[in-house]
Amino acid sequence: MSTSNKVSIQNDRISRKNLAETTFNSLDSNTGTELQCLEFASPLLSGDYRLVEISPSLADQIMAGEQFVIRGEPEDSPVLCTHDTTFDMKEVVTSNVLLLLPEFHFSDEASANKGIKTVRTVLVTGMKNNFIELRQMTFASVQRLKEKLHESELEWDEGFNRDNKFFTIGDLLDVVQMSEAELQKALERLPVITLNGYVRMLSAEFHDRLVTVLVDCLDDDEEPGIILESVGLECLKEALKKYLPDKNIPVEAVNWLVEAYCNVVKENGTETYHINEKAICRAKISQLLRAAVKFEYETFEKALQQLLPIGVEFKPFIALFGFQEEYLEGLAFIDDELATGKTIRYLNIEDLPEEPIKRLELLFSLRQSWKESIMQQYLTDLCPTKRHLNELLVNCCRQTTTVSGEKVLVGLKEMLL
Repeated sequence: MSTSNKVSIQNDRISRKNLAETTFNSLDSNTGTELQCLEFASPLLSGDYRLVEISPSLADQIMAGEQFVIRGEPEDSPVLCTHDTTFDMKEVVTSNVLLLLPEFHFSDEASANKGIKTVRTVLVTGMKNNFIELRQMTFASVQRLKEKLHESELEWDEGFNRDNKFFTIGDLLDVVQMSEAELQKALERLPVITLNGYVRMLSAEFHDRLVTVLVDCLDDDEEPGIILESVGLECLKEALKKYLPDKNIPVEAVNWLVEAYCNVVKENGTETYHINEKAICRAKISQLLRAAVKFEYETFEKALQQLLPIGVEFKPFIALFGFQEEYLEGLAFIDDELATGKTIRYLNIEDLPEEPIKRLELLFSLRQSWKESIMQQYLTDLCPTKRHLNELLVNCCRQTTTVSGEKVLVGLKEMLL
Protein backbone atom coordinates (compact mmCIF):
# COMPACT_ATOMS: atom_id res chain seq x y z
CA MET A 1 0.00 0.00 0.00
CA SER A 2 1.37 3.43 -0.97
CA THR A 3 2.16 6.11 1.65
CA SER A 4 -0.58 8.38 0.28
CA ASN A 5 -3.20 5.61 0.73
CA LYS A 6 -2.06 4.97 4.31
CA VAL A 7 -2.32 8.69 5.12
CA SER A 8 -5.78 8.80 3.53
CA ILE A 9 -7.02 5.85 5.62
CA GLN A 10 -5.55 7.37 8.79
CA ASN A 11 -7.22 10.71 8.06
CA ASP A 12 -10.55 8.93 7.48
CA ARG A 13 -10.26 7.24 10.85
CA ILE A 14 -9.45 10.53 12.60
CA SER A 15 -12.40 12.20 10.89
CA ARG A 16 -14.77 9.42 11.95
CA LYS A 17 -13.48 9.57 15.52
CA ASN A 18 -13.89 13.36 15.66
CA LEU A 19 -17.42 13.02 14.25
CA ALA A 20 -18.26 10.40 16.87
CA GLU A 21 -16.90 12.56 19.70
CA THR A 22 -18.80 15.61 18.46
CA THR A 23 -22.00 13.58 18.22
CA PHE A 24 -21.43 12.11 21.67
CA ASN A 25 -20.83 15.50 23.28
CA SER A 26 -24.05 16.82 21.78
CA LEU A 27 -26.12 13.99 23.31
CA ASP A 28 -28.23 14.51 26.40
CA SER A 29 -26.46 13.86 29.68
CA ASN A 30 -28.89 11.02 30.39
CA THR A 31 -27.63 9.12 27.37
CA GLY A 32 -25.25 6.23 28.04
CA THR A 33 -21.65 6.98 28.89
CA GLU A 34 -20.14 5.01 26.01
CA LEU A 35 -20.50 5.39 22.28
CA GLN A 36 -19.32 2.56 20.04
CA CYS A 37 -18.31 3.49 16.52
CA LEU A 38 -18.46 0.63 14.03
CA GLU A 39 -15.56 0.33 11.63
CA PHE A 40 -15.67 -2.22 8.81
CA ALA A 41 -12.53 -4.24 8.22
CA SER A 42 -11.04 -4.24 4.75
CA PRO A 43 -11.32 -6.82 3.44
CA LEU A 44 -14.31 -8.31 5.27
CA LEU A 45 -13.77 -11.94 6.29
CA SER A 46 -17.42 -12.99 5.95
CA GLY A 47 -16.56 -16.16 4.02
CA ASP A 48 -14.34 -17.43 6.83
CA TYR A 49 -17.26 -17.95 9.20
CA ARG A 50 -20.42 -20.03 9.48
CA LEU A 51 -23.05 -19.06 12.03
CA VAL A 52 -24.90 -21.86 13.82
CA GLU A 53 -28.03 -21.28 15.88
CA ILE A 54 -27.98 -23.49 18.98
CA SER A 55 -30.33 -24.19 21.86
CA PRO A 56 -29.50 -23.19 25.46
CA SER A 57 -28.82 -26.84 26.32
CA LEU A 58 -26.28 -27.17 23.49
CA ALA A 59 -24.68 -23.89 24.57
CA ASP A 60 -24.29 -25.31 28.07
CA GLN A 61 -22.62 -28.42 26.65
CA ILE A 62 -20.18 -26.29 24.66
CA MET A 63 -19.32 -24.23 27.74
CA ALA A 64 -18.79 -27.47 29.66
CA GLY A 65 -16.17 -28.52 27.11
CA GLU A 66 -18.09 -31.22 25.22
CA GLN A 67 -16.85 -31.84 21.69
CA PHE A 68 -19.14 -31.59 18.69
CA VAL A 69 -18.36 -33.31 15.39
CA ILE A 70 -19.66 -32.48 11.91
CA ARG A 71 -19.94 -35.70 9.90
CA GLY A 72 -20.57 -36.42 6.24
CA GLU A 73 -18.92 -37.11 2.91
CA PRO A 74 -18.57 -34.25 0.36
CA GLU A 75 -21.79 -35.34 -1.37
CA ASP A 76 -23.75 -35.61 1.91
CA SER A 77 -25.89 -33.08 3.69
CA PRO A 78 -23.80 -32.54 6.85
CA VAL A 79 -24.94 -33.47 10.34
CA LEU A 80 -23.69 -32.27 13.71
CA CYS A 81 -23.17 -34.88 16.41
CA THR A 82 -22.84 -34.65 20.16
CA HIS A 83 -21.89 -37.76 22.12
CA ASP A 84 -25.43 -39.14 21.94
CA THR A 85 -27.48 -37.01 19.52
CA THR A 86 -27.42 -36.18 15.80
CA PHE A 87 -28.68 -32.92 14.31
CA ASP A 88 -29.51 -32.20 10.69
CA MET A 89 -27.86 -28.97 9.47
CA LYS A 90 -29.86 -26.70 7.17
CA GLU A 91 -28.82 -23.26 5.91
CA VAL A 92 -31.41 -20.54 6.52
CA VAL A 93 -31.40 -17.15 4.76
CA THR A 94 -32.59 -14.14 6.76
CA SER A 95 -33.64 -10.66 5.62
CA ASN A 96 -31.52 -9.15 8.40
CA VAL A 97 -27.79 -8.56 8.12
CA LEU A 98 -25.82 -9.97 11.02
CA LEU A 99 -22.56 -8.22 11.93
CA LEU A 100 -19.59 -10.23 13.20
CA LEU A 101 -17.63 -8.38 15.90
CA PRO A 102 -14.79 -9.76 18.03
CA GLU A 103 -16.14 -7.76 20.98
CA PHE A 104 -19.03 -5.47 21.81
CA HIS A 105 -20.13 -3.75 25.03
CA PHE A 106 -23.74 -4.11 26.05
CA SER A 107 -25.53 -1.70 28.35
CA ASP A 108 -24.64 -3.52 31.57
CA GLU A 109 -20.96 -3.57 30.59
CA ALA A 110 -20.87 0.08 29.54
CA SER A 111 -22.41 1.22 32.82
CA ALA A 112 -19.28 0.14 34.66
CA ASN A 113 -17.67 3.43 33.59
CA LYS A 114 -20.66 5.58 34.55
CA GLY A 115 -19.84 9.28 34.58
CA ILE A 116 -16.97 8.93 32.12
CA LYS A 117 -17.87 9.55 28.50
CA THR A 118 -15.85 7.40 26.10
CA VAL A 119 -15.80 6.66 22.41
CA ARG A 120 -14.81 3.14 21.34
CA THR A 121 -14.11 1.97 17.82
CA VAL A 122 -15.46 -1.54 17.27
CA LEU A 123 -14.18 -3.53 14.30
CA VAL A 124 -16.70 -5.38 12.13
CA THR A 125 -14.88 -8.37 10.63
CA GLY A 126 -17.76 -9.80 8.60
CA MET A 127 -21.42 -9.64 7.61
CA LYS A 128 -23.81 -12.57 7.19
CA ASN A 129 -27.40 -12.88 6.06
CA ASN A 130 -27.59 -16.65 6.59
CA PHE A 131 -27.03 -19.14 9.38
CA ILE A 132 -27.21 -22.89 10.00
CA GLU A 133 -30.27 -24.22 11.77
CA LEU A 134 -30.03 -27.47 13.76
CA ARG A 135 -32.88 -29.98 13.93
CA GLN A 136 -32.58 -33.09 16.04
CA MET A 137 -32.99 -36.18 13.88
CA THR A 138 -35.59 -38.70 15.03
CA PHE A 139 -33.94 -41.41 12.94
CA ALA A 140 -30.22 -41.88 12.32
CA SER A 141 -29.62 -43.59 8.98
CA VAL A 142 -27.95 -47.01 9.27
CA GLN A 143 -27.81 -47.74 5.53
CA ARG A 144 -24.17 -46.74 5.12
CA LEU A 145 -23.23 -48.58 8.31
CA LYS A 146 -24.74 -51.79 6.93
CA GLU A 147 -23.00 -51.26 3.58
CA LYS A 148 -19.60 -50.92 5.25
CA LEU A 149 -20.17 -53.93 7.50
CA HIS A 150 -21.33 -56.07 4.57
CA GLU A 151 -18.02 -55.26 2.83
CA SER A 152 -16.17 -57.00 5.66
CA GLU A 153 -18.65 -59.74 6.63
CA LEU A 154 -17.33 -62.69 8.57
CA GLU A 155 -18.05 -65.51 6.14
CA TRP A 156 -18.55 -69.09 7.28
CA ASP A 157 -15.81 -70.49 5.07
CA GLU A 158 -13.32 -67.62 5.17
CA GLY A 159 -9.83 -67.58 6.61
CA PHE A 160 -9.66 -65.14 9.50
CA ASN A 161 -6.59 -63.45 8.00
CA ARG A 162 -8.31 -62.52 4.75
CA ASP A 163 -6.81 -59.33 3.32
CA ASN A 164 -9.92 -57.16 3.32
CA LYS A 165 -10.78 -53.68 4.49
CA PHE A 166 -11.96 -53.96 8.08
CA PHE A 167 -13.35 -51.20 10.28
CA THR A 168 -12.78 -50.19 13.87
CA ILE A 169 -15.37 -48.13 15.78
CA GLY A 170 -13.28 -45.05 14.99
CA ASP A 171 -13.24 -45.92 11.29
CA LEU A 172 -17.03 -46.30 11.26
CA LEU A 173 -17.52 -42.94 12.98
CA ASP A 174 -15.55 -41.36 10.13
CA VAL A 175 -18.00 -42.61 7.49
CA VAL A 176 -21.42 -42.87 9.15
CA GLN A 177 -23.62 -39.91 10.06
CA MET A 178 -24.59 -40.61 13.65
CA SER A 179 -23.33 -40.00 17.16
CA GLU A 180 -21.11 -42.49 18.96
CA ALA A 181 -23.94 -43.57 21.29
CA GLU A 182 -26.32 -44.03 18.33
CA LEU A 183 -23.68 -46.09 16.53
CA GLN A 184 -23.27 -48.38 19.52
CA LYS A 185 -27.06 -48.77 19.76
CA ALA A 186 -27.30 -49.60 16.04
CA LEU A 187 -24.55 -52.22 16.35
CA GLU A 188 -26.43 -53.88 19.23
CA ARG A 189 -29.35 -54.57 16.86
CA LEU A 190 -27.13 -56.25 14.27
CA PRO A 191 -25.33 -59.63 14.26
CA VAL A 192 -22.00 -57.97 14.96
CA ILE A 193 -18.91 -58.93 16.96
CA THR A 194 -15.57 -57.26 17.63
CA LEU A 195 -12.80 -59.54 16.35
CA ASN A 196 -9.13 -58.59 16.67
CA GLY A 197 -10.18 -54.98 17.26
CA TYR A 198 -12.38 -54.81 14.14
CA VAL A 199 -16.16 -54.69 13.92
CA ARG A 200 -17.35 -57.69 11.90
CA MET A 201 -20.88 -58.55 10.85
CA LEU A 202 -21.72 -62.24 10.74
CA SER A 203 -22.86 -63.35 7.31
CA ALA A 204 -26.37 -64.80 7.00
CA GLU A 205 -24.89 -68.29 6.64
CA PHE A 206 -22.67 -67.86 9.71
CA HIS A 207 -25.65 -66.58 11.71
CA ASP A 208 -27.97 -69.37 10.57
CA ARG A 209 -25.45 -72.12 11.29
CA LEU A 210 -24.80 -70.90 14.83
CA VAL A 211 -28.53 -70.81 15.58
CA THR A 212 -29.00 -74.27 14.05
CA VAL A 213 -26.29 -75.75 16.28
CA LEU A 214 -27.85 -74.07 19.33
CA VAL A 215 -31.25 -75.61 18.50
CA ASP A 216 -29.66 -79.03 17.92
CA CYS A 217 -27.95 -78.80 21.32
CA LEU A 218 -31.26 -77.97 23.01
CA ASP A 219 -32.75 -81.18 21.57
CA ASP A 220 -29.67 -83.30 22.35
CA ASP A 221 -30.08 -85.43 25.48
CA GLU A 222 -26.30 -85.73 25.64
CA GLU A 223 -26.04 -81.98 26.32
CA PRO A 224 -27.63 -81.60 29.79
CA GLY A 225 -25.87 -78.27 30.24
CA ILE A 226 -27.84 -76.74 27.35
CA ILE A 227 -31.58 -76.67 28.01
CA LEU A 228 -34.31 -74.05 27.65
CA GLU A 229 -34.09 -73.03 31.32
CA SER A 230 -30.29 -72.91 31.49
CA VAL A 231 -27.57 -72.54 28.86
CA GLY A 232 -24.04 -73.03 30.16
CA LEU A 233 -21.58 -70.89 28.22
CA GLU A 234 -18.69 -73.34 28.60
CA CYS A 235 -21.00 -76.24 27.74
CA LEU A 236 -22.01 -74.45 24.55
CA LYS A 237 -18.39 -73.81 23.57
CA GLU A 238 -17.58 -77.51 24.00
CA ALA A 239 -20.73 -78.53 22.11
CA LEU A 240 -19.77 -76.35 19.16
CA LYS A 241 -16.40 -78.10 19.01
CA LYS A 242 -18.20 -81.46 18.98
CA TYR A 243 -20.76 -80.48 16.34
CA LEU A 244 -18.23 -78.56 14.22
CA PRO A 245 -14.88 -80.33 14.75
CA ASP A 246 -13.29 -78.74 11.69
CA LYS A 247 -14.49 -75.21 12.46
CA ASN A 248 -12.79 -72.75 14.80
CA ILE A 249 -15.65 -70.59 16.03
CA PRO A 250 -14.35 -67.33 17.58
CA VAL A 251 -15.25 -67.05 21.26
CA GLU A 252 -16.66 -63.59 20.45
CA ALA A 253 -19.22 -65.23 18.15
CA VAL A 254 -20.24 -67.69 20.88
CA ASN A 255 -20.67 -64.86 23.38
CA TRP A 256 -22.80 -62.95 20.87
CA LEU A 257 -24.96 -66.05 20.26
CA VAL A 258 -25.74 -66.36 23.97
CA GLU A 259 -26.41 -62.63 24.41
CA ALA A 260 -28.68 -62.51 21.35
CA TYR A 261 -30.74 -65.63 22.09
CA CYS A 262 -30.78 -65.83 25.88
CA ASN A 263 -32.18 -63.75 28.71
CA VAL A 264 -30.07 -63.28 31.82
CA VAL A 265 -31.95 -64.30 34.96
CA LYS A 266 -30.44 -63.43 38.34
CA GLU A 267 -31.32 -65.75 41.22
CA ASN A 268 -29.67 -65.85 44.63
CA GLY A 269 -26.73 -63.82 43.38
CA THR A 270 -26.03 -66.06 40.38
CA GLU A 271 -26.73 -65.43 36.70
CA THR A 272 -28.45 -68.02 34.54
CA TYR A 273 -28.99 -67.86 30.79
CA HIS A 274 -32.56 -68.78 29.78
CA ILE A 275 -33.44 -69.30 26.11
CA ASN A 276 -35.34 -66.34 24.64
CA GLU A 277 -38.08 -68.27 22.84
CA LYS A 278 -39.21 -65.30 20.78
CA ALA A 279 -35.67 -64.62 19.50
CA ILE A 280 -35.15 -68.29 18.58
CA CYS A 281 -38.54 -68.44 16.88
CA ARG A 282 -37.94 -65.26 14.84
CA ALA A 283 -34.51 -66.52 13.74
CA LYS A 284 -36.03 -69.76 12.45
CA ILE A 285 -38.92 -67.88 10.80
CA SER A 286 -36.40 -65.71 8.96
CA GLN A 287 -34.36 -68.73 7.92
CA LEU A 288 -37.45 -70.54 6.61
CA LEU A 289 -39.04 -67.61 4.75
CA ARG A 290 -35.77 -66.68 3.02
CA ALA A 291 -35.75 -70.15 1.45
CA ALA A 292 -38.80 -69.50 -0.80
CA VAL A 293 -40.75 -66.67 -2.42
CA LYS A 294 -43.89 -67.43 -0.39
CA PHE A 295 -45.60 -70.22 1.54
CA GLU A 296 -49.15 -71.28 2.13
CA TYR A 297 -49.68 -70.30 5.74
CA GLU A 298 -50.55 -73.79 7.00
CA THR A 299 -47.50 -75.25 5.25
CA PHE A 300 -45.34 -72.58 6.83
CA GLU A 301 -46.63 -73.33 10.35
CA LYS A 302 -45.96 -77.07 9.98
CA ALA A 303 -42.47 -76.55 8.56
CA LEU A 304 -41.59 -74.01 11.24
CA GLN A 305 -42.60 -76.29 14.10
CA GLN A 306 -40.19 -78.92 12.79
CA LEU A 307 -37.34 -76.37 12.93
CA LEU A 308 -38.00 -75.18 16.48
CA PRO A 309 -36.46 -76.87 19.52
CA ILE A 310 -38.68 -79.18 21.57
CA GLY A 311 -40.69 -77.13 24.03
CA VAL A 312 -40.78 -73.95 21.92
CA GLU A 313 -44.01 -73.18 20.09
CA PHE A 314 -44.88 -70.62 17.45
CA LYS A 315 -47.28 -68.15 19.05
CA PRO A 316 -49.50 -66.70 16.33
CA PHE A 317 -51.22 -63.94 18.30
CA ILE A 318 -50.24 -61.02 20.49
CA ALA A 319 -52.50 -59.46 23.08
CA LEU A 320 -51.48 -55.91 22.09
CA PHE A 321 -53.16 -56.04 18.68
CA GLY A 322 -55.31 -59.17 18.95
CA PHE A 323 -55.01 -59.93 15.25
CA GLN A 324 -51.30 -59.46 14.55
CA GLU A 325 -48.92 -62.40 14.63
CA GLU A 326 -46.48 -61.70 17.49
CA TYR A 327 -43.38 -63.48 16.27
CA LEU A 328 -43.90 -62.24 12.71
CA GLU A 329 -44.05 -58.53 13.53
CA GLY A 330 -41.80 -56.57 11.15
CA LEU A 331 -40.48 -59.83 9.72
CA ALA A 332 -43.11 -61.17 7.32
CA PHE A 333 -46.03 -60.14 5.12
CA ILE A 334 -49.26 -62.11 5.40
CA ASP A 335 -51.84 -61.96 2.62
CA ASP A 336 -55.27 -63.54 2.60
CA GLU A 337 -57.14 -63.53 -0.72
CA LEU A 338 -59.94 -65.69 -2.08
CA ALA A 339 -57.88 -66.72 -5.10
CA THR A 340 -54.71 -67.79 -3.28
CA GLY A 341 -55.81 -68.30 0.32
CA LYS A 342 -53.67 -67.23 3.26
CA THR A 343 -50.00 -66.90 2.29
CA ILE A 344 -46.86 -65.61 3.95
CA ARG A 345 -43.61 -64.20 2.58
CA TYR A 346 -40.39 -62.69 3.94
CA LEU A 347 -40.55 -58.93 4.56
CA ASN A 348 -37.97 -57.79 7.09
CA ILE A 349 -38.06 -54.19 8.25
CA GLU A 350 -34.24 -54.23 8.28
CA ASP A 351 -34.21 -54.69 4.50
CA LEU A 352 -36.76 -51.99 3.60
CA PRO A 353 -35.75 -48.61 2.07
CA GLU A 354 -34.87 -45.93 4.60
CA GLU A 355 -36.52 -43.15 2.59
CA PRO A 356 -40.10 -42.90 3.94
CA ILE A 357 -41.73 -42.34 0.52
CA LYS A 358 -39.93 -45.29 -1.08
CA ARG A 359 -40.88 -47.53 1.83
CA LEU A 360 -44.54 -46.53 1.62
CA GLU A 361 -44.49 -47.08 -2.16
CA LEU A 362 -43.19 -50.61 -1.61
CA LEU A 363 -45.83 -51.37 1.02
CA PHE A 364 -48.67 -50.08 -1.17
CA SER A 365 -47.34 -52.19 -4.06
CA LEU A 366 -47.92 -55.26 -1.88
CA ARG A 367 -51.38 -54.21 -0.72
CA GLN A 368 -53.61 -51.37 -1.92
CA SER A 369 -55.06 -50.57 1.50
CA TRP A 370 -53.63 -51.02 4.97
CA LYS A 371 -55.03 -50.76 8.45
CA GLU A 372 -52.82 -48.29 10.29
CA SER A 373 -52.34 -50.77 13.14
CA ILE A 374 -50.94 -53.32 10.65
CA MET A 375 -48.68 -50.98 8.67
CA GLN A 376 -47.00 -49.46 11.72
CA GLN A 377 -44.94 -52.63 12.30
CA TYR A 378 -42.97 -51.78 9.13
CA LEU A 379 -42.32 -48.17 10.22
CA THR A 380 -41.12 -48.51 13.81
CA ASP A 381 -37.50 -47.66 12.96
CA LEU A 382 -38.48 -44.47 11.11
CA CYS A 383 -41.15 -43.46 13.63
CA PRO A 384 -40.02 -44.14 17.21
CA THR A 385 -43.15 -42.58 18.73
CA LYS A 386 -46.87 -42.48 17.95
CA ARG A 387 -46.56 -38.75 17.19
CA HIS A 388 -43.89 -39.35 14.54
CA LEU A 389 -46.01 -42.11 13.00
CA ASN A 390 -49.08 -39.86 12.81
CA GLU A 391 -47.05 -37.05 11.21
CA LEU A 392 -45.67 -39.36 8.51
CA LEU A 393 -49.02 -40.94 7.65
CA VAL A 394 -50.94 -37.63 7.65
CA ASN A 395 -48.34 -35.97 5.41
CA CYS A 396 -47.90 -38.85 2.97
CA CYS A 397 -50.99 -41.07 2.85
CA ARG A 398 -54.61 -40.81 1.81
CA GLN A 399 -56.80 -42.10 4.60
CA THR A 400 -60.33 -43.23 5.27
CA THR A 401 -62.12 -44.49 8.36
CA THR A 402 -64.09 -47.69 8.81
CA VAL A 403 -67.53 -47.88 10.44
CA SER A 404 -65.82 -49.01 13.64
CA GLY A 405 -63.61 -45.91 13.58
CA GLU A 406 -60.37 -47.59 12.54
CA LYS A 407 -58.04 -45.72 10.17
CA VAL A 408 -57.35 -47.29 6.78
CA LEU A 409 -54.52 -46.07 4.52
CA VAL A 410 -55.47 -46.24 0.84
CA GLY A 411 -52.36 -44.98 -0.96
CA LEU A 412 -49.86 -42.16 -1.26
CA LYS A 413 -51.09 -38.62 -1.73
CA GLU A 414 -51.22 -37.61 -5.40
CA MET A 415 -48.58 -34.90 -4.99
CA LEU A 416 -46.07 -37.61 -3.98
CA LEU A 417 -46.73 -39.89 -6.95
